[in-house]
Amino acid sequence: MKSESIDFSNYKKSKIIIAPLNWGLGHATRCFPLIKKFLDFHASVLIASDGPALTWLKGEFGDSCKYLEIPSYNIHYRYTSMSINVILQYPKIWNAIRSEKKAIKKVVNDFCPDLIISDNRYGVYHKDIKSVFITHQLNLVKGNPLSKLLFSAKIQSWISPFNEIWVPDFHNRKLTGKLSYSKNQKLKFIGPLTRFNLKDESQKHILCILSGPEPQRTNLENKLIENLKNIEYSVVIVRGTEKPLNKEINNISIINLANKYQLETLINNAALIISRSGYTTIMDLYESGKKAIFIPTPGQVEQEYLAEFHNNTKRWETINQDSIETKLLVTIQDLLN
Repeated sequence: MKSESIDFSNYKKSKIIIAPLNWGLGHATRCFPLIKKFLDFHASVLIASDGPALTWLKGEFGDSCKYLEIPSYNIHYRYTSMSINVILQYPKIWNAIRSEKKAIKKVVNDFCPDLIISDNRYGVYHKDIKSVFITHQLNLVKGNPLSKLLFSAKIQSWISPFNEIWVPDFHNRKLTGKLSYSKNQKLKFIGPLTRFNLKDESQKHILCILSGPEPQRTNLENKLIENLKNIEYSVVIVRGTEKPLNKEINNISIINLANKYQLETLINNAALIISRSGYTTIMDLYESGKKAIFIPTPGQVEQEYLAEFHNNTKRWETINQDSIETKLLVTIQDLLN
């Protein structure tokens, strides 16, 4: 299966709905280059999302796009097992999917789109409009055979209404590995998506990029502040949330939400990046030359797999969240020396 580039000229002056999942900022940020390219071809773009994802995209595109707030999946991590979290909150997810369908049905009547693109929102499609689903995970790569089979079957069921499945990776699955393996004939590998123009510039600071659902985002933030507040390096923490943090730490600068240009500059000037091993981050850093420490979200099998899959490079290392106190500073020294 070969990679296929998107011919944006086919959508010149079209009306397009793009709906990224609000689960951290990764889905929103990887939609950024798509939205920008459609706007370059004078398309009319309506962005449908919620929470910080919608806030961030409004800040990036302003009056260039239209916006619609749609229901949140509102997933929380109460247990370390991702499977248990999803199973116990399945009614909430299903209700969100049903609400999405209703919202999209209404907006289709009002907006009359030519194309609908959903990034991991299973209810954002319409039977009369070309509907595309963006994902990098079609398989469960850990767990018992039955849970893997059930997961794959459920995903295939949810994506079956979509006309195409876009995987932001190379056709040889260089970045996603086993996550994106599927015999689904609708798959189209469109290449990695990144909003940045990254290069290895002056090395001024350690950059921590936080994202993902609560309470794990806050748990990681607290651990990083506690372990980095007295080190000799300057540290910048981009928190990925709208909620303010009323703390002042001598060597740590705090930013709640960074726009594309702020974050691009921060990454280019970083000596080292500490972040979750989300797939958007993997795509962003792949060709940057930057050193990184990945800390997978506990229980999130996809991030754990990606961290392991990419742990064979000299510039990327992985540590578990419960090992931060004993391994973080040692790993920083190893990478920066």
